[in-house]
Amino acid sequence: KQRLKAEAKVIIAMHYCDLFRHYGGVPIVDHAYTANEDMQKERGTVQETLDFIVNLLDEAADVLPWAMSAAENREWEGRLTKASAMGLKARILLFAASPLFNGNEDFRDVVNKDGTPLFSQSKDNSKWERAAKAAKLVIDMPEYDLYKEYLDDGSIDALMSCINLFLTTPTNNKEIILA
Repeated sequence: KQRLKAEAKVIIAMHYCDLFRHYGGVPIVDHAYTANEDMQKERGTVQETLDFIVNLLDEAADVLPWAMSAAENREWEGRLTKASAMGLKARILLFAASPLFNGNEDFRDVVNKDGTPLFSQSKDNSKWERAAKAAKLVIDMPEYDLYKEYLDDGSIDALMSCINLFLTTPTNNKEIILA
C-alpha cells in the first residue's frame, strides 16, 4: 500500500513537471477538495511549485525500491522506482536552474493579483549546484549505465550504441530508468 502511494506521488509529480515546464508556477492542489471548498486557487510561484514537486519526489523516493528485481521486471515492467523519482527530480531541477526560470527578466510583469512576482528576477547559481548534485546521484546509480555496443577491437561503437539503444528491450538495456 505504501509503495502504491509513493508511485502515485511520482505520477502526480510527473504531471506537475509538465505544467511547470509550460507555465512556470501553477496552482498547487495538495488535498482532495470537499463540495463546499472554494476551488479557486492562486497560481504558485516558480519556487513554490518546484518545492512541491521536489518534496513529492523525495517522499516517494524514501519508499520506493532502487530498481526492480529480475522477476519483478518481467511481471511489473515499467513500475516506478526510486531511480525514476530521482531521475525526474534531477530533470526538473535542471529546468529550474536554466535561464528560462532562473532570473529571466522577460517575466518581470508576470504577477499574482496581489502583485507577488511568480518568477524570480535574480539569478541564483546555487540552483545549478542543486541540479548537478541531483544529476550526479542518478549518474552514479549502480543499476544503470550507458548502453554500449563494441567493435571487434573492444572499443565502443558510438553509432551502433546510439541506434541500438532504442531497439533493445528494457531487460537488455541498463540505460533505461523508466520504460
